[in-house]
Amino acid sequence: MGLSQVQHPDSNYEGSSGAVRDRAYDSQRSSYDYFTAFYTVAVLVLLAFIAHKGWSDLDESWDSLAYHMPFAALRAGVISQQQYHLSEWMAALYAGIPVLPDYLQGGLWRLTSRAQAANLVSLFALICVAAFFWLRHKIPFAYIVAGFLGMPVVLLQTTSTDVDLFTNSFATILLFSIFTAWIDPEHFSIVDASIALFCVAIVINSKSQFVVIGSAALLGMALITYVNRQRLLLMRNQVAAGSGWRRYLFAVIILLSISTAYIIPVRNLIKFHNPLYPVAMNIGPIHLRGQFDSRGLGWQPVYLAHSPQWKRWLLSAVEYDAFDGRSPLWTIAQGDVKLDSKAIRMGGTFGALALFNIFFFMVLQSRVRHRYGMKPSVFLLVIILGTACMPASQEIRYYMYWLMFLIALNLFLIENGLDGPERTTLKLVAVAAISSFLLFVLFSNGFRYVHANHHSPEVLVKGAGLAKQLEDMHLYDGEAICVDKKPRTFLYSPNFNPEVAARFHYRILETYMPQDEAADCGSSRVLR
Repeated sequence: MGLSQVQHPDSNYEGSSGAVRDRAYDSQRSSYDYFTAFYTVAVLVLLAFIAHKGWSDLDESWDSLAYHMPFAALRAGVISQQQYHLSEWMAALYAGIPVLPDYLQGGLWRLTSRAQAANLVSLFALICVAAFFWLRHKIPFAYIVAGFLGMPVVLLQTTSTDVDLFTNSFATILLFSIFTAWIDPEHFSIVDASIALFCVAIVINSKSQFVVIGSAALLGMALITYVNRQRLLLMRNQVAAGSGWRRYLFAVIILLSISTAYIIPVRNLIKFHNPLYPVAMNIGPIHLRGQFDSRGLGWQPVYLAHSPQWKRWLLSAVEYDAFDGRSPLWTIAQGDVKLDSKAIRMGGTFGALALFNIFFFMVLQSRVRHRYGMKPSVFLLVIILGTACMPASQEIRYYMYWLMFLIALNLFLIENGLDGPERTTLKLVAVAAISSFLLFVLFSNGFRYVHANHHSPEVLVKGAGLAKQLEDMHLYDGEAICVDKKPRTFLYSPNFNPEVAARFHYRILETYMPQDEAADCGSSRVLR
């Protein structure tokens, strides 16, 4: 017996216009379920291609070879400090930056004996954030994955050792957990709070800029839960009904998460007198020393060097003039253009995707206002304004969470704020747009973003003739040689040249900054 028959026992209802509408909606919903199943298969196939590329290709981007991979290898013991000695400048970064992604990447590398395995940490983070929205907020897994992959900065980092996607994925979970506590405190649970605290510890231990962002989020969560303390019905019932050990466990989770989050900042405060080291900052009369000044992070592009930070962020977010001399359209750091290009360090959102989601959010906000009021708009505005004012916020890859949050928020409002045919129709509109953006990004360079080139370390080392360069130096046993080949200096290490290492047991002294060469190299011979 169908639902319409239960609600309408009148025998005349079967042929009425209401029954026709109900049957049409049931048919539409059934077709939508088939479409979702097909879409899920397509997205899983795409993820398989991404995983294959990440497993096959070494990330050749500047940051990856210059410090992400060396740091991961050193922390996990893939290579020793004696075999590869960091330059003075890089050693300072190594001593101060958060370490969690390094250990995860290095651990996978050591476990699999494969350098490319480090790339899979970023893909793992994307799957985690998509699984969170699927399990907690009932947003189809494939839709959220496709929505995020439509952002070039996300897609590119799924096969990279850059830590931005890893950090921003868990920052998105953190922010959405806080958002849930604000708009739906009655259903905010101990599990939700634990996930949020866990994410605080992850993001602060993953990237220096997120010491500020994670701390602000922690403060926001504390404020919101305090304001809504009388409405936290589920959490209060769980605490009241739970046994003593469960209450203690929740207290331990709070204590461990917060204390773990601030291990690196406290260490830096004690060691360098700067919790944000290696970022140097001036707070009034107080100078916090570091390797680089936060004001110097955002001078590119040159034509915006003296513009307010929010303006640089806005132009980058909509990709204004972000393709000046750029080919391909998007790269990991968006820096692969001439220094005087207006596109340097700008863009990466796919501006059309960002603008669509902003305008689509406005439409959805008007349709869910009766249920959520203006809370979604206020929360989103706070996130965007806070992001726009962060140092170097025009480098979209540093702060991807605002757009990831917006994409997820739109899908959330459709799934949880709308009902009936309207929900199905707007969901199909959202998926059509998501698919169009993703396909355009994939088509823009012939699927090369997800197609494996099999550029393994062995292929790169052999192709560049690195072993021959080392042998041409006529090394003596145990010699320490200084190498200035940034960013590929790390590829000269014994780990990637096992035959030469077995014969000469050589060591690498890295030099990075020209003015530090004397200190880095000493009397050792230099391979330029």
